[in-house]
Amino acid sequence: MNPVKHVAIIMDGNGRWGVKHKQSRNAGHRAGLNTVDLIISHCINHKIEFLTLYTFSSENWKRPKTEVFAESQLTFANVAPGVAGTGLRIDPLGGGTAAVERFDF
Repeated sequence: MNPVKHVAIIMDGNGRWGVKHKQSRNAGHRAGLNTVDLIISHCINHKIEFLTLYTFSSENWKRPKTEVFAESQLTFANVAPGVAGTGLRIDPLGGGTAAVERFDF
């Protein structure tokens, strides 16, 4: 039995990573989502019941609208298919976004 029940991760610096590697900020966000896939798989394999990913802070809303839109679209478009059939649930939290409902997989 795994004593770890909940893992929380602040995802910060993906855009900076992209720029540092001579790519776009959005490329950095995509790379961060590849890491999310690995984290989700690890949590499933180790029977970790809860995973909290802080992916979008209130500071993010100050970014250019094109980046905000791209990042929000990337998050749900890329993470959701990766967890289909796993029994996982995504609960978007926080304010400032359009109403996003819970996703059950």
